[in-house]
Amino acid sequence: MSNPNNRTRLSKDNACKPKDAALRLLALALLIFTLNATASAADQGNGIKVDRVSFPVTLSDGNTYEVAGYLYYQGSFHNRTLLLALHGGNYNHKYWDVPVINGHEYSFARYMAARKYAVLAIDQLGTGESS
Repeated sequence: MSNPNNRTRLSKDNACKPKDAALRLLALALLIFTLNATASAADQGNGIKVDRVSFPVTLSDGNTYEVAGYLYYQGSFHNRTLLLALHGGNYNHKYWDVPVINGHEYSFARYMAARKYAVLAIDQLGTGESS
C-alpha cells in the first residue's frame, strides 16, 4: 500500500522542475564565458563589443536544442557582473538592443555595457536564432 505522504512529496518535487530548469539555464548562461564566440563585432564609437554565442540545452524530452544570444561588453567581460536579459512573449534578443532612432540611443544592452556590465541577451527557445 502506498503512503499518502510519498504522493505529496512527489507532487512537490514535480512542482520544482520549472525552477530547476530555470536554474540550469542560468548556470548555462554563466558557462557562456567559457565558450568560443561564433561571431564578433565592435562598435567604433564607444568600444562596445558584441559576441554572438550559443550553447546546447537538453530538455526533459531528451532532445538537445540550441540557445543563441549576444554578449555585450566593453573591454573584457571577465570579473564583470553579468546581466541576463530575457525577452517577453513576441520578442527576441533585439528587444534589448534597439537601434538609434532620430539620433537617440535606446539600447539597454549597450547602455549597461558602457557602464562596465556584461549583458547576455538570449533568444528563448522557439524564438529568434534559437532552435
